[in-house]
Amino acid sequence: MSNIELLKMLNIIKLRHKRGLSQFELAFLLGQRDLYVRDFERPDHTLILGLSENNTIRIIFKCELADFVPLNNSTINRAIRIHYHIDEQGNRNYIAEQKVGNGKWKEFLRFGDEEKDIFLESSSAITDIQIQNWIDEQYNNGYFKDAKSALEIFLDCEAHFNDQVRPLFIANAIQHYTKKKKAPRLVKNRDKMNDYDVFVGEILLKESVL
Repeated sequence: MSNIELLKMLNIIKLRHKRGLSQFELAFLLGQRDLYVRDFERPDHTLILGLSENNTIRIIFKCELADFVPLNNSTINRAIRIHYHIDEQGNRNYIAEQKVGNGKWKEFLRFGDEEKDIFLESSSAITDIQIQNWIDEQYNNGYFKDAKSALEIFLDCEAHFNDQVRPLFIANAIQHYTKKKKAPRLVKNRDKMNDYDVFVGEILLKESVL
């Protein structure tokens, strides 16, 4: 991994921790597989976030590109090293250190593999029941007649409550409909043009094909 990509990865982890988003939650908002962000946050990874994903990161964290992409040589050339160990559950845990003025190494970030349903500290006071009720209302009112990305749903949900919400609650509420055995339900499809998952009402999806 290049120094630029390493610093970008570490900066996104900092943003994620500050916002209280788990690896699964960020992967969900990016419209990617469950372990996408976990794999991205492993320093030996080969995943590179493209322009579209960079823009999604900016929207999620309400930040500028410069807040996570290093743009000057002094930042890029900082000496950084990372140690890791594997715990009893087989999860990787990392410690990132940076060389300071006196030549010593100083720890500045801890990160590692996270469980899918982990709750990071968050300022959100919106409950899972409130989220489920909101998704139910949208579902019944035809909100999903057009395909919706997780990011779109997340932004609309936060606008409705005028507060931060946990993406995990949204994912669980949507799953209530995607896992139904009988129609009507929601179907998760892949938007191949934009390369992310979308959710759409099954009956309307069938009608659009006819």
